[in-house]
Amino acid sequence: MKIALAQANDATGDIKSNLQTLHKHVLRASESHADAIFFGEAFLQGFDALNFDFGHDQTLAKSLDCPELYFIARLAHDRGIAIGLGFYRLDGEAIHSSYIVFDKNGSRVAFYDRISSGWKIAKADSHYVNGKELVSFSLEGKTFGLGLCGDGFAPTFLSKAESCHFPYFVWPVYVNFTEREWQKNYSDYALNASRLGGETLMVGSLSDRPKAVGATLVFKDKKILCSIPLGQESLLIKTL
Repeated sequence: MKIALAQANDATGDIKSNLQTLHKHVLRASESHADAIFFGEAFLQGFDALNFDFGHDQTLAKSLDCPELYFIARLAHDRGIAIGLGFYRLDGEAIHSSYIVFDKNGSRVAFYDRISSGWKIAKADSHYVNGKELVSFSLEGKTFGLGLCGDGFAPTFLSKAESCHFPYFVWPVYVNFTEREWQKNYSDYALNASRLGGETLMVGSLSDRPKAVGATLVFKDKKILCSIPLGQESLLIKTL
């Protein structure tokens, strides 16, 4: 199985632009004969799209039956490639930081609500809700665990993931380190990645405001197997 991790630019609050970027990278991954492509946390709206005023945010958050996700499902079907991406999900009066995966037939095989609280400001009210359940999914006969950013540093989440012994783990993150800061901190990511899965597929987006530099790589046994340089828009192709 060949997967692609998209270190792609997202535009804060501009869903149309982000869908165009997603489409571009899906086509490139498909031309590289990838079986799946994964995008970063909150990619559909951009990581900093929420201002935690529910009246505003409910216009940006998207339900599971929204046209935008239908478009992505159809794209997965038409190009014969599984697609995973993060988005802010509206569920009645609640908003979640979520991740969804469509298989190459366009069927939803996973959706996950972030369990850790790092996506919210301290004063976020009860409209902004964390998830509770670990999620896994299968593609091409391979099993993947799934968690978002700070989940990979939450002791309870790490313990539960470790007990599941996931062969592979998809870990979308938000990283704004400088190159020097990343060199000091990546070993912490490597250690936790080794607890999340046998091979952990970390994928970060790029943006100018707020600053995000990607951090897209594959970890195994606390070592980096392959990566994309920080700040460079590209696809990381890996055979599993």
